[in-house]
Amino acid sequence: MYSVSPSQLELFHLRILLLHVKGATSFQELRIVNNEIHQTFTAACLALGLIEDDEEWYRAMNEAKVWMMPRRLRNLFVRILIHCQPVHPKKLWDEFKKDMSEDYTRRFGSRIGIKKVYNYIINLLQMEGWNIANFPEMEQEIEEQETDDEEQIEEDTSAGMRQYEQLSIEQKEIVDIILQATTSNNSDSCFYIDGPGGSGKTFIYTTLYYLLKSKGKIVSTMAFTGIAATLLPNGRTIHKVFGLPVPLYADSTSNIKVQSKEAENLKLVDVFIIDEAPMAPRYVLEIMDRTLRDIMQNDLYFGGKIVLLGGDFRQLLPVKEKATRCEIINLSIKFSVLWKQFKIFSLTQNMRTLPHEKEFAQFLLNLGNGSINDYSDNVYIPEKCIANANSDMVKDMYGDIIIRKHYKTMANHVILSARNVDVNEINEKVVSLLDETTERVYTSVDTLETTRDNEDIYEIIPIEYLNSLNPTCLPSHELRLRKYTVVMLIRNLSINEGLCNGTRLLVLDLDNNLLRCEILTGNKIGEIIFLNRITLYCENIYPFTFKRRQFPVKLAFAMTINKSQGQTFDKIAIDF
Repeated sequence: MYSVSPSQLELFHLRILLLHVKGATSFQELRIVNNEIHQTFTAACLALGLIEDDEEWYRAMNEAKVWMMPRRLRNLFVRILIHCQPVHPKKLWDEFKKDMSEDYTRRFGSRIGIKKVYNYIINLLQMEGWNIANFPEMEQEIEEQETDDEEQIEEDTSAGMRQYEQLSIEQKEIVDIILQATTSNNSDSCFYIDGPGGSGKTFIYTTLYYLLKSKGKIVSTMAFTGIAATLLPNGRTIHKVFGLPVPLYADSTSNIKVQSKEAENLKLVDVFIIDEAPMAPRYVLEIMDRTLRDIMQNDLYFGGKIVLLGGDFRQLLPVKEKATRCEIINLSIKFSVLWKQFKIFSLTQNMRTLPHEKEFAQFLLNLGNGSINDYSDNVYIPEKCIANANSDMVKDMYGDIIIRKHYKTMANHVILSARNVDVNEINEKVVSLLDETTERVYTSVDTLETTRDNEDIYEIIPIEYLNSLNPTCLPSHELRLRKYTVVMLIRNLSINEGLCNGTRLLVLDLDNNLLRCEILTGNKIGEIIFLNRITLYCENIYPFTFKRRQFPVKLAFAMTINKSQGQTFDKIAIDF
């Protein structure tokens, strides 16, 4: 097919229609969408969602207000502001502010209610690391919010003491040492808690958080991944808190300026708590250290702040594309010059293991410790964990429960594999078992990032080539979904809502511009959310940068072993 420049608007959109509309026998048929004949090829493309425009956000909000309560609608509006960056955000606000304010206007009247909702939206933006100033078209006046500090301190004290009484002896010892470090000039200010899954690390973090908050301390809770951050009170990703670039290199620096508001917030923090630390490359610690020294204007480790890390080195180490074993090990925080400053605590008691699970839990611990490898570094898996080579893994895991329509049970099963290509193949097989009458295929809008120097790039790289690309960082160009499909988010949308990279969702309804889903993981499990398409960028993989507007999800009946980190399932099959 001949290439066409986007400057030839109608011809360019005619070409897009020819690529996507099946069975058309005339130019007029190409312009028919939902039994309506559009006047131009451009209008037909817009109606089919094949090109970008702000109308999609209006359509998404209109669909959402039929289902959503006002609070959910406000959350969706903020996600659209952050991840879709509409050209005219004020128009979008003006169009839907009454729908988003219904609960407040019933209590306070229209004028005050809408003003309170506007401040609520500003607070949501700030929680996600954004500011109303990022949207100059929006009203910039901010009304100070009233806070009841005394009531919050009472709640934190009560929660902290309640959890402290439930700690085991070894957990209490760790908590006491760290609490003491916050009140003395002890030389120890860096700590690391080592413990396998189920040993109570998260319980220690939350106990410390509430106890320290009750004493007036400022605590910042973080994790390397969004899904781990959702398990912490007010948790955020390290990237968000410290302004870390993606990807990270040895010479990377924080995006936070010393005189900025973000730097002022870091200056006020007394204790940093970081979960899943072994997943972070050592550069993270080193950037944190340099940034805090600059902000605090001293030469103390981490600017003199108390830093508590936690995790399990038996699990995932940092990921580096095409790295050797030595390179991956060298990326570990254990090989940072800062590691020797950390006092190490070890948790040995598994708090979650039931009596009949102790043998298998010990096997996993030995496997992680490398104590059951033979001289060739092979590991022998117990016979009871191995399935017949001729069995159909997909039907064994999902066939019967899909026939019985036990979709909640299905959502707690997973097949793990090492390679993305195998994961994709397994996922397509499972989707084919679901009700085909509910199937919808959502097509992405793919666009090259152009500059004055490469305006003719569309003549070299046609749209259909972009459509064919399937990098792991992006959803598919054609996303085939059916009712009760299990999907996984591939971007951090809102940690406050529990919508993080790795969050699994059960698709309940498929609309034109929204997916209605139930959250299956994290601290918001069971909540119903509405997902809109967003704009995702693909950089540093190809000789060009392109963006894809699509629902930020991938199928998740099967996933890679790395992606399963931090997830909980009832039944797992591993595809070797």
